[in-house]
Amino acid sequence: MRCLVLLVVLLVTFQAQAGPPDLALVFVRDAKGRPLRGAYAPHVSHQAWLSRRNRPAWTVELHFTVSQEYPYDEGERGRHQSWSLTPDTVRDGWRRHLRFRVLDCYCTEPYLLVRRGEETMRLDLPDDPEERAELVARMERRGPGGPPEVVRFVPGRVTLAELVEGFEDREARMARWMVR
Repeated sequence: MRCLVLLVVLLVTFQAQAGPPDLALVFVRDAKGRPLRGAYAPHVSHQAWLSRRNRPAWTVELHFTVSQEYPYDEGERGRHQSWSLTPDTVRDGWRRHLRFRVLDCYCTEPYLLVRRGEETMRLDLPDDPEERAELVARMERRGPGGPPEVVRFVPGRVTLAELVEGFEDREARMARWMVR
């Protein structure tokens, strides 16, 4: 019985490590790397009841088009999809940030839609696999576990490449806290 349990644990461990690493992001409100204020709403419909007058709730959605290489269902190819992302927490000293993971999938034209009250930020993600791999490699160079990219919330339409610079010290601090 113990051998069977050990075998299952090993299979799950190897299977979980087989895929490419995810792109991980943390959103901040200013150049000092302060977390976004307000509650995180798991879906945009929850923003109204989670918002406060001076601290609007915010949500993050992944939007993409299913690529033509999608092997499972031909009917899904070319369809626009959107998923609300569920975060986990990472520390940066005394501060806590919500980390969002963007899975590598059969998708084209991916972007994140970050809504905070009346403000909306569309963050275009790299569509080219080489650009994405470069960002993931940049995360992994900072240490074990690949601390997330820190991105400042800027209303409007921006690309990820425009926003990833300037928070190297914040990302390094998160890397140190993730090792502990």
